[in-house]
Amino acid sequence: MPKPPLPTVQIGNLEMLAHDLEQMPFGIATLTVEGLGEGWRLPTLEETRLFQALAELGVGRFRSGSHWTQLRNRTNPSFRAVWYPYNPEHTAYADDQSSDVWTRAVRTITP
Repeated sequence: MPKPPLPTVQIGNLEMLAHDLEQMPFGIATLTVEGLGEGWRLPTLEETRLFQALAELGVGRFRSGSHWTQLRNRTNPSFRAVWYPYNPEHTAYADDQSSDVWTRAVRTITP
């Protein structure tokens, strides 16, 4: 029996899961998100900032804490950027991909 679809929230042409997935290392996060089906991916840093703003308004269940993004570290491309909400600018920092970090899936919907 196929499992029921996960609840999503749509804002413009962006569809996102209505909740975070588990904490996991980057490689597993990527496989998990891509395994959801066509077009699912990790969010950009800007999309992750949007999640936080929406969560503050009570939309979607965005957990407090770091989240994986697509962004790569410019000086060391093997490092991935993580949304880090405890910094006042909510900037990302590089992680070695082995840390367990919250994961959220998004996809762009084209008309």
